[in-house]
This record gives sequence, structure tokens and C-alpha cells, in this order.
Amino acid sequence: MQLIDARGYFHPGLCSALASLFILFASPLNGAPTETATTAPPDQTVREMTFDILRSLGTDSEDGQRPAENSAELYAIVDQVLAPHFDFAYASRLVLGRFWKDASPAEREAFVESFYSYLVRVYSHALLSANEDTLEVLSYSYGIDEDKAVVKTLMRLPDGTEVPVDYRMRLTDSGWKVWDVVARGVSYVKIYRADFAAISGTGGVSALNEWLRSQRRTK
Repeated sequence: MQLIDARGYFHPGLCSALASLFILFASPLNGAPTETATTAPPDQTVREMTFDILRSLGTDSEDGQRPAENSAELYAIVDQVLAPHFDFAYASRLVLGRFWKDASPAEREAFVESFYSYLVRVYSHALLSANEDTLEVLSYSYGIDEDKAVVKTLMRLPDGTEVPVDYRMRLTDSGWKVWDVVARGVSYVKIYRADFAAISGTGGVSALNEWLRSQRRTK
């Protein structure tokens, strides 16, 4: 299944489902921390993130003033609200897959920055349709190692369609962070890895970074 279309956009259903989930920023790749009594559980992290989105975008009331679509204000709000909840460096490494090892430090840094900006611009507009009924947190479970967890949620799209969405999370020194999102059984990490490999496989990570920058200029 290919996520990117000829215009650089995405399947509309998945775009809406992933809009409040995409990966944004970095946290260090280090040893597995230990969950303590003061660490918020994984499902609470997702609930807090949802509340912050609604409050910051003014979508939790009919009188809320929402930022303009594709505006610098919107991008700044998305960055501020979602960045603390996502492990973007870890996810970026997984998305690049085998190409991460061959990329130079400068190319890796450029990819993280360009991929981040690309995701913000592609998905931010869909967040404007979010409301208090958009996301329902169902349950969570730990993996074999208790520094990994999955939070199961239900995403309700504007047309009434209900989409099961799983947040894959890992415990970091600053709490639980999302590193992958699975919507309707589709992992965004795997989808991006497959689509980006077509570019990196012919021109390397530098070509992929240039493609991402070109998409930023056209959106």
C-alpha cells in the first residue's frame, strides 16, 4: 500500500486518522529507563495530548478561535503541543531503515529536520476538525519489556467512520513517548520506510532530503 500520491499527499482516510498522531520531535536514543511511581502511564499521556490539542487549537468549544489553515500560527501550535509526546529521533531512524547506517551525521540531522517540517505541514490542517469526540482512549498494555507499551484508541472521522488506532510507545527518561502509530493495521513507520526507500535507493539520503525540502516549498 502506497501512502504518498503523485502530489506528495496521502490517502485522505489515513491522513485524517494520522493527523493527531504524527511524529514530530527528538528524544535521545539511550538505555531503557525504569517506570517509577511518578511516571504517568501511557494512556494518560495520550489523553493529556488530546486535551492539549483541543485547548490550544480552540476546538473544544463552538466559540473557539481556530488558527488559519496552513498558517505559521497553526504550525507553531502543533509543534508546541505535540512535540513533548513523540520520540521523533527514534522513529526517524526506523523510517530510514538500512539507509540510516550509510547516511552521514549531517544527512541524518537534515532528514530529522526535513521530515519533521514535512509532517507538520501535511497533517496540521486536519487537526482543525478535531473535537472532544474525535478520539476515545480504550486501553493499554505493556510489551514483553515494560519499557514498551501499546495504547489502543478509536478515531472518529468527520464522516462518522470509526478507525482503530494504536499508539506504540516507549519509556524514555522524560516519560512515555509515541514512536509509531498503527491506523487500520497500517504502521506509519513501515509505510514511510517503504515509500522513502524508493527515493533513497536511487539517490541516497541526500536525494530524499531534497525531495522533502521541495515538498515544504510547495505547501
